[in-house]
Amino acid sequence: MAGLPVAGAGVLGVGYARGVEPGWVERAEVSFAGLHPAFDGYRVVQISDVHADGWMTPQRFSDAVWPVNAERPDLAVFTGDLVTSDGFSRTFRWRGSRRGSSGRCGR
Repeated sequence: MAGLPVAGAGVLGVGYARGVEPGWVERAEVSFAGLHPAFDGYRVVQISDVHADGWMTPQRFSDAVWPVNAERPDLAVFTGDLVTSDGFSRTFRWRGSRRGSSGRCGR
């Protein structure tokens, strides 16, 4: 019985990671004193913790990117746990940002 709470926490964690986070979109307006006027209205999107693996299929990722593209960002950045596997090369061709995109694969 002692392992039951731990198992329950694991199930909740997986449910959160697979059910809540993939659809999480947060918008924030940020201002900096002295920022060049050319950046007024500049849109940056961040996609984080993709975890491209057996669960995150190219189709699921494409479905998640569609609303991000709808934001018409000037710059896209990929952060967090970005794990690539075969089949994702076409999916990661970012076409949504007008100024470019950046990502860093790390451990």
